[in-house]
This record gives sequence, C-alpha cells and structure tokens, in this order.
Amino acid sequence: GMIHQHFKLVDVFSATENIALSMGSGEKFDLIFLDPPYQSDLLDRALEAIARFDILREHGIIVCESAAERTIPQLEAPYERGREYRYGKIKLTLFHRAGRERQ
Repeated sequence: GMIHQHFKLVDVFSATENIALSMGSGEKFDLIFLDPPYQSDLLDRALEAIARFDILREHGIIVCESAAERTIPQLEAPYERGREYRYGKIKLTLFHRAGRERQ
C-alpha cells in the first residue's frame, strides 16, 4: 500500500540479522520500532547501536515499547528523546533524529 512507498519499516527484534546487514550496508530507515522482551537489556543495546551506526534518516523516528516504569536512556545528538505515551503497564517512548538545520 501507500505506506511502503514512503517508509521502510524494520522491526529490529524479529529481524536481528536484518539490522546487522543494514548497519553494514549504510542503509538508513525512516521508522524503527523496538519492542524487545521487557526484562532484557536489548532496548538499551539497540538504541545505542542505532545511534552509533546512525541508521536513522534525518527526521526519522524510533518508537520504543517498554514497561511503564522503565527508564529509557537519552541518546547523544542528533538523536533527541521526544514524548512518552503510557497505556496501563506499557509505555511508548519516541526519539527523532534532528535534521542538519539543528546541528
């Protein structure tokens, strides 16, 4: 459908090989959705890797799903933590990558 013309979606945890390949290929994504098992440290590790390899396009968005009480780490510029949305025991945290005009 239409969305596939504008966004490449990657789910890091159902396609771990996919993200490893992406990091090596220089491919960048508009939207990354992270929903690892809540008790693991995979969310922090994935965020660090995304920022380190810089695989999000300018103005791209990361959506992190976690337990509501979880503290989500800050990332270094140009990645900025945005709003949090709580749904009962679940929290969604948004990050976005600033464009060049902010750097």
